[in-house]
Amino acid sequence: MRQYIIAITALCATTSTLAHAGATGIVLQRMESMKEMNEASKALALIRAGGLPFEPELLTRVTDLITNNADLIPAQYPDGSFAFPSEALLSIAQNRDDFEAAPPPWLIWPAVLPWHPI
Repeated sequence: MRQYIIAITALCATTSTLAHAGATGIVLQRMESMKEMNEASKALALIRAGGLPFEPELLTRVTDLITNNADLIPAQYPDGSFAFPSEALLSIAQNRDDFEAAPPPWLIWPAVLPWHPI
């Protein structure tokens, strides 16, 4: 189990160092955050598909990483942060109320991971 945690941690660290060239500040932070959540989501898919064993500690680390990063998302999209090299959609700024009203991950985890004891 320890190998899986090390592998997921290494994957997240590697993806974070390969962030988009030219991005700095909040744009770089949110790009790194999205990459970490993407890798964590892949780990969840592997767990669910049986590609990784169901280990409560690994599942907790992966879901915590996603939840902690997701909590930061609204603050990572301030006005003026949508120009290149950002890949953020301008519709986020145009529909900020809807964007900020999106449900937090811990409300949707039961639908995504019905076997996760929340």
